[in-house]
Order: sequence, then structure tokens, then C-alpha cells
Amino acid sequence: MTPNLYRRTALGLLATVALLVAGAADPPLLEKKIEFDKEDGEEAFRLDPEGSEVELQTAGGKKRLATYEKKGSELTIELPKIGAAGSVSIDEKRERFSIKDNSGTVKWLLLREPDADWKLTNAKEELKLKLKLRDDGYKMVDADDAKKGTVKVGEERISARNSKGKVLLRTKDTRSALAVACFTLEGLTLPEKGALAIAILTWPPKVTE
Repeated sequence: MTPNLYRRTALGLLATVALLVAGAADPPLLEKKIEFDKEDGEEAFRLDPEGSEVELQTAGGKKRLATYEKKGSELTIELPKIGAAGSVSIDEKRERFSIKDNSGTVKWLLLREPDADWKLTNAKEELKLKLKLRDDGYKMVDADDAKKGTVKVGEERISARNSKGKVLLRTKDTRSALAVACFTLEGLTLPEKGALAIAILTWPPKVTE
């Protein structure tokens, strides 16, 4: 093989490898923004893709509340002026989402049960809230089985409601009732709720909701 032919072959191989690496890159966390509206139709907040990251923003994208980035099987949380503020990780079966603080200590767990229900627990796996799967979404109950709210999937929108049926949030930008349900979980901060929702959209449970 002549030096010139060798050089051209090597360059061709490098170009092919570069294309393969580019093609294997992770897809963006979100393809498009997800807006969450209040009952009156006014926007409450949004999840907005920004390159390889996603930002939790106030209505109209006027203020950044948190930034999420995928690192392996974890989704990191960064807060403005504070920096790293925890993460959400998932197990291989996509049945256990762990919400951690910045030291890596588990604060909350979202666990899938054999009947496809989900439950929110503390780090000791003490039940705080159960998400019972229904044909049209989820019914949330506390440890005493008292109704705490619902997430209902309509033809155009998914709505999160309190125990009395009042709409708290609604969106037409996703069809994941479980991701929307994250924003009803008491005890989590809004950035943590957003991180859990993005994690569910990034690593959706293997069993259909």
C-alpha cells in the first residue's frame, strides 16, 4: 500500500468511527418543552430542553429554577447560585427510582409494585403515598388509604387533581400519567419533582402504565 493510499484509508476509517460515535450519542432528554398549566389555563411552569440538558423554568421561561443532566443511569439536579443539589437514579429493571441529596444519601424512593401500582416511601421504605393504577390514570392515597388526589388522562390533556377534584395542574405536552403524577408528591421540592418526572420520561417503566 502506498503512503498516500494508506493515509486516505486511515482518514476514511477515522471518519467512519466519528460518524458511528455521533450516531451512538444519547438522544436529548426532551424532544420538546412540556408546559404545565393551572386550572385557569395560565402557565404554572415548564420543562424546557436546552441542548443535552433540561431546565425547569417559571411560566414563559422567565426564570430558571433547576437544570437536569443525564450522567449514566443518574439524572443530576443543579440549582441556580447553589450548584449541585442531588440526583435521581434508577435500577436496571426500571422499578426503583431513588431521589438523593447532594451527598448521595437517599431521601425518597418511588417503587413499582407487582400489580403495577407505585408507592412513594422514605429511605427506610416506609409508605408515604401510593399511586394506584386506574384505567384513566392514577389514584393517590396515603398510608391510611385516604384519597389524596388523582391524575386523569383525557383525550387531549392529563390533569392532576386534589382529593376534592380541583385541578392543580394540566398538560397536553406528554402522555405519561406517571410523570405528571410526580408533581403531586408531597415532601419533594419542585426541582426534585421535576427531576423524577424527567427520569421517568428518560427511563420509562418497562411495563405499560
